[in-house]
Amino acid sequence: MTMTVAGPAPTAGRPSPRRLDAAALAVFVLLAFLDFGLRLLVEPGDHYLGVVADPQIPIWSFAWWPHALAHGQNPFVTPAVWAPVGVNLAWVNAVPALALLFAPLTLLAGAVTAFNVAALLLPAVSAWTAYLLCRHLTRRFWPSLVGGYLYGFSSYVLGHVLGQPQLSGVFVAPLVALVVLRALEGTLTRRRCLVFIGLLIATEFYLSMEVAFTVTVALALGLLLGAAVSGPMRRALVPLLPTLVAGYLLAAVLAAPVLYYALTAVRIAGFQPPNDFVSDLANLVVPTHLELSGQAGARARRRSFPATTPSRAPTSASRCCS
Repeated sequence: MTMTVAGPAPTAGRPSPRRLDAAALAVFVLLAFLDFGLRLLVEPGDHYLGVVADPQIPIWSFAWWPHALAHGQNPFVTPAVWAPVGVNLAWVNAVPALALLFAPLTLLAGAVTAFNVAALLLPAVSAWTAYLLCRHLTRRFWPSLVGGYLYGFSSYVLGHVLGQPQLSGVFVAPLVALVVLRALEGTLTRRRCLVFIGLLIATEFYLSMEVAFTVTVALALGLLLGAAVSGPMRRALVPLLPTLVAGYLLAAVLAAPVLYYALTAVRIAGFQPPNDFVSDLANLVVPTHLELSGQAGARARRRSFPATTPSRAPTSASRCCS
């Protein structure tokens, strides 16, 4: 989804907002390529971005969704895994939105190449949507570029670039905030707000239901906080609430297939041991191997973090298993 932020008319000698937006996207894509993509140029299609095992389910899913739809199979339940019982993919990081978006590339160059391109672009696109939100708020290019970078290339995103595209693709949240802000300001009609919210939340459902839930909670808390501290916000918010509710109803209709299979097979247990990959309070201030800064001084402390022990140290590119 492309959303251009309205801004002051360009003056002589100054680039237009559209050109600035395009330049910001190009910068983020270049940074993503320099960060993650250089090693993938060695034997293209034979290496994938991430740790040894984590990307394998998304890579398989990139091939599964086009195959299932082309052959008239139910893409949400497959007997190709754990045969003959099969598995419900609504509770797996099957990323149908990405698999279908990159289906032409998958058919042309293979699932590994399509996954690598998606994994490289997701931080850049996430940074760009955050940049759009920042520029709407500040009307300034460079602070917005920095804000977008801090969001799209944050430790959270870098950690999930290693194999969880459903979590590294966080481009929806800034767009939801931008849509709500413009609706509150009156620069976006309620009908368009309804459609945008429906499309954005439905897209997030097809990416990651847990992120969709997080975005919804953050949106609700943000609206409550705004109404509590700002009288003008409260007066503008009350008429907007039915539009937002209607947008979520539209999202539920658009995402009905994945919601149906998710709600009819609710997981009551997981495969991941509960003591693995938990957050350490010190990790909020102590950098890990994902950050360049503090490598030497933080090495001893970070060894005690459950998800960043040396045995789990990620690599930027792993060899594709055949």
